[in-house]
Amino acid sequence: MPSDLSEVKRRQNLELQRKNLELTQLYSDLRESFESMSEVNKKLRVVNEELETRTKAQAEFINIAAHELRTPTQSIIGYCEMLQMFPESRKHYLERLARNADRLYTLISDLLDATRLETGLLNLTNTDFNITDTIRDVVNDIEKKSDILNKNQVRIKPKIKLVLPSHPVVVHADNKRIAQVLYNLLDNAIKFTNSGTINVSVNLDTTNLVKVSVKDAGKGIHPQIRTKLFQKFTTMSDKGIGLGLFISKNIIEAHGGSISGKNNKHAFGATFSFTLPAATTTKE
Repeated sequence: MPSDLSEVKRRQNLELQRKNLELTQLYSDLRESFESMSEVNKKLRVVNEELETRTKAQAEFINIAAHELRTPTQSIIGYCEMLQMFPESRKHYLERLARNADRLYTLISDLLDATRLETGLLNLTNTDFNITDTIRDVVNDIEKKSDILNKNQVRIKPKIKLVLPSHPVVVHADNKRIAQVLYNLLDNAIKFTNSGTINVSVNLDTTNLVKVSVKDAGKGIHPQIRTKLFQKFTTMSDKGIGLGLFISKNIIEAHGGSISGKNNKHAFGATFSFTLPAATTTKE
């Protein structure tokens, strides 16, 4: 009889041990499940925050775009009405119509480019070309279209000085997109310069990088925007929505280059520079 009791106790102990092992394993499984759920929740929170940020950014983008597009559109409608009422002043109104149409086209192009950049849909068509020829073309184009308001409140043509090497400087890039970057930098320089000369220079350094610089004698980079200079909607001007430098940065970086902006040390104004890898056909 005692042996039977011992056997029963032994079996009961074994069963208890088995149950304890099962409970221990169950606890371990539950802990792992809770940890996994906690990790999933963290990831979901991050995704939700990113979605909220993107939604907010998209709403801001749409609001700013709608506001900026409305201004030249209203001007165009207004000048069309004035043209009908006063046909004898058509030259005056046609000039302003052309200016606002050009502004509208630029705004729409910038908005589309910003969208393409953020969705990774900006395509580059790279070829070998002499960047000094592109600079001359952009300068000729911008000199025809742009003017500045001097200290006497008189509109004059900007003074742009080219400091370019006599030999070709060939880069392998998208010519139109590089011209767009040059136009953006020169347009910014003109916006903030009412006297002095804007210098455009090209240098080829020892690491085979072509450096293009646009140096103005304007107000310089405002401390308020210095740290976010190349972000969307960063501007101290009332003549744009702050997409030019954002687009320029992305275009240059897509070519394997870099872009920077800084105030001039011993003079007024600022200098914006970008680099591009030189093509193998470039000669020093």
